[in-house]
Amino acid sequence: MLLEVLSPPTGPAVPLDETRAFLRLSGTGEDALVAGLAAAAETRVESETGLVLTPRRLQRHLAFRRSELHSPGLRLRPGPVRRIEAVVLSTGADLTARMRWTGHRLCLRAGAWLSDLPRDGVVRVIWTAGFAAPPGVPADLRLAINRLAAEGFARRGLPGESGLPARLPADVAAILGHYAEVRL
Repeated sequence: MLLEVLSPPTGPAVPLDETRAFLRLSGTGEDALVAGLAAAAETRVESETGLVLTPRRLQRHLAFRRSELHSPGLRLRPGPVRRIEAVVLSTGADLTARMRWTGHRLCLRAGAWLSDLPRDGVVRVIWTAGFAAPPGVPADLRLAINRLAAEGFARRGLPGESGLPARLPADVAAILGHYAEVRL
């Protein structure tokens, strides 16, 4: 189901000063370019990892079967999930008080009743995801953003080249691979 962003991020995952220092730029003359490259790099890192780097409120409608609400639960992506705000059935029944967040899955609390739930349906979940403001974004993800921005900065002005590289540099791919969700 589609992900809806209810509140956009309040700022970048990596402050402009940090990216400028990484690029060894002393002036502010290229700040617009650097900020654009860092924003594109942040989007790419979020896309590659399935994470939200800066806090924002999200909403998703998820199809479910009643049996899934106990175990294994509903997987919420993107993460990391900071807070569950609402869990509401398509019938309007509010399940928020009956749900718990187990780190990666949304499940019914122990002892919660199921008799009034339909066998299957759609549940609307509203949550806040993301790391804390920029200092809370892990250092390796900040490094990946800065490395991608540096690649884009080095490519500026080259014939036929602009923006971030289509393929991730090996060091960035190694960093992001650590966060990739593996499915069997």
